[in-house]
Formats: sequence, C-alpha cells, structure tokens
Amino acid sequence: MSVVFALMRKSENGGDAAANTEKSENTNELDASALFVGENGQGSNEGDKVSEDKQQGDQGDSSSSNARSTREDSTDRTESGVNNGYCKQDMFDQMYVGEDVKKEAEKRAKVERAEAKKEVGNGFYGSRQYHKAAEYYAEAAKLVPTNMTYLNNLAATHLELKNYQKCVEVCQRAIDVGRENKATFKEIAKAYFRMGLAKDSMGSYKEAAAYYSKSLVEYRSTACEERLEQVEKKIKASDAFAKLDESNHILDQGLELKNNENYLAAIDCFTQSIALDPENHEAYYFRAMCRQAIDQFDAALEDIEAAISISAEQPRYYYIKASILYALKRPAECLKMCDVATQLATDVKHSHSLLTDIEKLRVCCSS
Repeated sequence: MSVVFALMRKSENGGDAAANTEKSENTNELDASALFVGENGQGSNEGDKVSEDKQQGDQGDSSSSNARSTREDSTDRTESGVNNGYCKQDMFDQMYVGEDVKKEAEKRAKVERAEAKKEVGNGFYGSRQYHKAAEYYAEAAKLVPTNMTYLNNLAATHLELKNYQKCVEVCQRAIDVGRENKATFKEIAKAYFRMGLAKDSMGSYKEAAAYYSKSLVEYRSTACEERLEQVEKKIKASDAFAKLDESNHILDQGLELKNNENYLAAIDCFTQSIALDPENHEAYYFRAMCRQAIDQFDAALEDIEAAISISAEQPRYYYIKASILYALKRPAECLKMCDVATQLATDVKHSHSLLTDIEKLRVCCSS
C-alpha cells in the first residue's frame, strides 16, 4: 500500500510538475503575450510615427519626384526651345549664306561676261573697227560699272574716231569710277593722258598740258612727258602768234592815228605793239616817224636804229635815219645813210618815189 501510495504521490507530483510546466508555459505565454502587447502598444505608437514618417517621406519623395519631373519637363522644354532657336538661327544663317554665295556667283558671271566682251572689243579695235569695238566696251562697262578699264577702252575708240569731246567725257567718268573703286594710279594716269590727247587734237593746248601734267602726277611715263614737252612748245608758239596778231592789230590802230596826225596817241599804240612783239620792226619805224614829227629827234633816232637792227634790208629805214640825222645837223652821217638807202632802193621794185626822196635829201644835205 505504501508502494501504491508512493506511486500515486509520484504520479501526483509528476502531474503537478506537468501542471507546473504547463502553467509555466502558460505564464511564459502570458508574459510573452504581455510583453508583445506592451511592445505592440509602445511599438504601435512608434510604428504609427514611423508609418507617418514613411507616408510623409513618401509624400516628400512624391513631391520631389513631381518637382524633379516638373524641372525635367521645364528643362526639356527650355532645351527644346533653345534647340528650336538654334535651328531657326542656323536656317536663317544658311539662307543668308546662300544669298551671299548666289550674289557672288552672279558677280563672277558678270565679270566673266564683261571680260569676254572686252576681248571681242579688243579684236575689233586691233582691226580698226572702232565703232564695233566701242559697242562691246560699252556693254562690258554696263555689266561691271565699277571697273574703269572698260571705260578707258571706250574712250580710246572715241579718240580714234575723232570724237574728242566725247573722249574727254568718258575719261572723266572712268576717273570718277576709278577713284571710287580704288583703281591703280596707272589706270587713272591713262585716262588723264587720253584727255590730254583729245584736247591736244582740239587745239586746246593749255588744257592738254594740264591733263598731261595730272597724268604724270599719277604715274610717270615717257610718252606723256614727250607729249607735255611738245604741247608746251605749241603753247609758246600759240601765245606768240596771239601776241603777234594783237600787236599787228594795235599797229593798225596806231597807223590810223598817225595818218590823222594824232602823234602822241599813235606813239602810245606803237609802244603797246612793241611790248607785245619786241621784234615788230615796223612799230619802231612808225614810232620814229611820229617822234620826228614832234621834234623828238634823239628818241626817233633810237627807234629807227632799233628797226634797222631787226630788219637791215629796208631802204626806207635808212632814208628816215638820214632825215633824222639831217635834223640833228649831222650831214656827213646823213649823206652816208642816203648812199645806203639808194643802193638798197635800186634793188627794190617800185621804189622810184623813194629814190626821188633820197636824192632831194642828198641835195639838201650837200648845200
């Protein structure tokens, strides 16, 4: 019985142990549950905060994402706009460049056509077909109006055709074009030279000399220097001729006054005539006669000697000198001059009246 009791007790103890174990396990479960609940309570609040933070973070991320997306869209639009702007600018630049290239090509084409026409004109000029040459040079000048060479060539044809004034006008146009477009000094000189040739041919020697001088200022050339030297001689001859003409005109006025016995006025005219032409021996001769008429014998003697020094073969000059010497009471010299006058008058036709006058003077001087 004791054994049974012991076994029963042991069984109870074992049961208690099992119960205790179960209780302990239940307690542990409760403790764990309590702990879990406690953690969940505190953790729930923290979890809520974490959840809120997460939501806020998500919202922030969403906002950032939206902002980033907006910025990216804005950037894309900006870049797109810039790219579109660049494309438009490039397009305009290409258009302008295209226009420039087109204009340059047209310009080159005109120059080539003008040069071709000039060559044709040169051919006609070389064969002396100046009218034809002028047509082609004029067409070349129209194609390229900034090149004075074509106008210079055109002026050359007018010079050959003796259209001198037209040549001068075209040369002046050429010079204006050349100055404006920076032509060479040689080209400018060529135009001035042709203007000089035209004026030279027209007999306008002083204007020709002026153009030759301008040409030499631009560019020295032997041909132009020679032309200038020649035209200067023409100017001197022309001036001398003009003076002679004027001198003779005044001489005629003096003779008219002398015949009217207006000796002082006549002397003034003869003096002007001599000033214009110091070699006008007749002016000295007539002035000597006027001075003799008003008893200015010494001055008259000087004039007649000047006339003889210029023209020593005039018998009447010696006769007048003889008469002046007679008035000055120098008979020996008077007779000598009568002899010279007689000898010269004998060799001159239609001098009978002069010989008569000389003989009368000889008789007076001898008595």
